[in-house]
Order: sequence, then structure tokens, then C-alpha cells
Amino acid sequence: MENKFLKKAILTFLAATTIGLSGCSDVEAKLPEAKQDEPILNVENITNNNLQQIYEALVTAGDTNSEKVLDNILYIYAKSLFGSLYDTLNEDGTVKEEGLLSIESDDTKIANFIKTHTIYETVENCKVFIAHLKDSILNSFYSVVTNSSYQKRSVFKEEKFFVAQTAELFNLNRPTSFVEKALDGEKTYKDAEEYFTNLYVTYQDYIERSLLPTAYRKALVEQYLLDNNYGALGRSYARKVQYIALPDIENKDGAALRLVRAYAEVVLSKTDEELKANGASESKIATYRDLHFLDKLYKGYFEEAEEKTFADKIYKLAGFKAFDAKVDTIATYEETSYGKVAIDYNNLTNDRNKTGSTTDFTSSGAYTKEIGLDIKTKEINATTKVTQGWYTSSGLSDLASSIKTRLFKISVANEVDVLEANKHGNFGWNVNGSYYMVPETYESNEKYPYCMYDKDSKTWYIVKVEEAVKAPKLSIDSDQNYTAMGKSIRDIALNVASLLSDTDSYKKAARQYYVEKMALSYHDQEVYNYFKTTFPDLFD
Repeated sequence: MENKFLKKAILTFLAATTIGLSGCSDVEAKLPEAKQDEPILNVENITNNNLQQIYEALVTAGDTNSEKVLDNILYIYAKSLFGSLYDTLNEDGTVKEEGLLSIESDDTKIANFIKTHTIYETVENCKVFIAHLKDSILNSFYSVVTNSSYQKRSVFKEEKFFVAQTAELFNLNRPTSFVEKALDGEKTYKDAEEYFTNLYVTYQDYIERSLLPTAYRKALVEQYLLDNNYGALGRSYARKVQYIALPDIENKDGAALRLVRAYAEVVLSKTDEELKANGASESKIATYRDLHFLDKLYKGYFEEAEEKTFADKIYKLAGFKAFDAKVDTIATYEETSYGKVAIDYNNLTNDRNKTGSTTDFTSSGAYTKEIGLDIKTKEINATTKVTQGWYTSSGLSDLASSIKTRLFKISVANEVDVLEANKHGNFGWNVNGSYYMVPETYESNEKYPYCMYDKDSKTWYIVKVEEAVKAPKLSIDSDQNYTAMGKSIRDIALNVASLLSDTDSYKKAARQYYVEKMALSYHDQEVYNYFKTTFPDLFD
């Protein structure tokens, strides 16, 4: 049954687990006592010879199970290549090998680690992998934060998630208190840890059993691309972007246009020194240049004094109409999202028979109008109209097609890194060190063509391109590569590989590559048949 390629390792039915059975005692498999104490399996006089029967009773044979075997084997193999995220322990609880989390900030430990995990080759490559793996985990946890199942009135409640995963039999480390934190549209997956108590400790079992198997198998595909199809990365035309999409403001003709252009004039078009001269502190300059600040201007809710003062200058230039704080509402502007809510709230009466009753804010008397205002305010602050990250042309489905088509042209990759400050290209402008897309045609005297309007969606866009990949930039030997630009070529290559790793053809090629590399021996007909069908090229 074996073939000439696959002879080294033994692939058993149980793949990633080992079951030891003693001679002649009862065997009971139970759920944890705290959850349910009824046995799910109670068989007397079990011997080692019955292992096959037990397995067949619990697991259905066929392709589905065989694929799980493959997944488990690939996960084990990936951990042997990259090392475990957490410490590997001996039976007595002592550390056998420190994991990636334990060594990430110590170059000496990393240097020793890569002696046995030679896939990294350099300390820097190992650091990039650790950051990449943690990003994968944080992305997963941030999707939990934005999942309404674990929220109440736009407030994430960690305990809801903790209880749900405990019910799924994850062995979690219960913290002394749980985080309750309002969602914030300015946050990204990078901020996921703010919503959890000691994330990597509390949720270790969940991370190890629910997230890491998929993350490590994905890492294998990424590594396959780096080692065997590196050219595909350069041909991907991948883009790292941050863009904002602001719809026209209802019943406020031209308000969105004025706001976007005022932001461009007060912030984007100004140098750092000019921003400071206009009242921006050194620590806030990056905040104002980030498009999340324009998103915040659109929403209109500012509690921090410096940001509010600076925002007022933009609102004034945009011609927005201010109104003062009231008993329950803060000062804002009529044209903003919060402004509309505040106006409605301030016009309320407690008489349900009069126009402007509290119904909208009380859910028909379910709670007070003050609570209703708080709910609506949190809903506004939880939203964002900013999109950011790495994408290929198959992504960004919400971006206006006319802009998206131009974004993935090779000319963007040519312009983004070579335009000098405040120079104008055919596809984008460099404005104070950042590259912004411009439309194909615009008036010759247009000061801010990067404030783009899509008539079909009636939406205003600003699209900042942070990276635009092309082959020479990723070439190790090129004098025009990312290293020459002072950037991490490994980090960018791994991000691009991550985009491509979900492609079925690359996933299949990578699995076949590593199955052949592992040289497996088969001890089950169903598993053998599955592997032979899935990877026919490995079998004669």
C-alpha cells in the first residue's frame, strides 16, 4: 500500500492524539463534572485490542474524517517547522522549549530558537513571523468584539464570550474581572487586546485549539509561496490602503463635499510645522492625518478638548452650523451624525401626544430617554467608514469601480514610492509624504483632486496608498527593493503571501508539497484512499 515517496512517518487513525488503554479496567469518558456528570462512554473490560472498535464507534470513516487527519498532520508538521506559540512543557510541568511568545522580545533567545527551527534563517524573519501570527490571532479576537452576540447596546462584554467558550468545553483561565468596553470605530484589530483580560493567558486553550491549527496550516501555504512560488507575490499587484467613503449628508446639500475639502485644506495639504502652527500638538499630528479623524468629523462626537478645538477649525471652514451643549448632549454641529441625534433629543417633550415624543429614544417606554440617547451615541461611535489593510484586486468590493480599476494599475506601483513630496503623478499625488489616488480627469486648477466623488453611489472618497507591490520591490537582488527603501521585505512578502494563501490552487499545491516532504506511511485504507485521490501525483 505504501509508495516509494511516502515511507518515513506513521499516520494513524487518531492523527494528533494518543490514547493509552490499560489492561482490564472500566473506561469512562465524561464531560467535566461542573457541566454534566453523565458518562458518554462506559465500556467494561477494555483491552488494547479494542482500540480499533472504539475508534470506529466514535468516528465515521470516509473523506471527511480523512481530511481531518490531513489537517492534524499538517498542523503538527507546521509546529515542528515554526515552533509552538506557547511553551512546550515536560510531564512534570517544567519548560521543555520556550514558545514564540516567550522569546519574541529577546534576540538572544530567538537566535538560539532558530538553531532548531531553521526555517527562519534569521532573527528578523522569526520576529516577522511572530508578529504575523499574533496579527492572525488579534484579527480573530477583534471579529469577536464586533460580533453582536457578545455586545449589549454597542458595549462589548468579555464575560459573554468567556461563558460561551466555557460552554464549548474550552479550559479557560477565569480572570478576577472582565472587560466591558464600548466599541470605537477608530479602533482596529491591532487594539483587540484592550477588550480582553490578559488575552494570551486567559484564552490559551481557546487559542491553541480553535485558532492556531488554522493559522499554522495557513502559514505552511505562505511558506510554500515564499520558497517555491515567490514570483507570484510580485505579480499579485497587492495594495496596502486606507480609504474613507463618506455618503452625501441627507438634507444637507454639499455638506459632505465641504467637510472633505476643509479637512484636505486644514490637515492633508499642510506640513507638520504648519499643523503645529495651527494648534496641533506634536503627539496629535499622526492622529489628524489618519483618515479616522475625518470619519470622526463626519460623526461629530468629540470629548477630548484638543481634538474638539482643532475640529472646530475644520467645521468652521466647512460652514457647518454649531450648537451648544445642553443638559444631556455635548456641543456639536447640525450636519454631523451625532448632531442630528442631539437635535432630535433636545426637541423632545415628555408628552407622547405631541410631536417630538420620547418614543424614538425609549423604545416605546422600555427605558428612559437618557439611556436611549446613550445607546444612539454609542451606536454612532461604534461605526466607521474607513477601510484599511492589504488587498488584491479580488477584494475591496465596496470601493467605487472607477477608483478600484485605477488603484490596481502598475503605474500606481511605479509612482507611490518614487514621487517626491508634493509631486503630482497621473494616478496619484504625493501630499506631504503620503500618496493619494486622483481621478482620471479633473480641472487643471483643482487644489484637492484626491477628494474624489462617485456619482453612482453619491459618496466622497479619499484613498491613501501605503504600499503598492510589483516584482522588483520584492526581489532580494534588486537595488530598488523594499530593503533599499528602508522597509522590511520579509514583512511585506508575508502579508502578500497571506492574501494568496487562500487561493485553492496554492493551498492544494502546498499540501501536496508538504505531504511529499513528510513521506507518510498509511495504516488505514480510508485515509490511504483519500490521500491517493487528493494527491494522485504522489502515487505510482
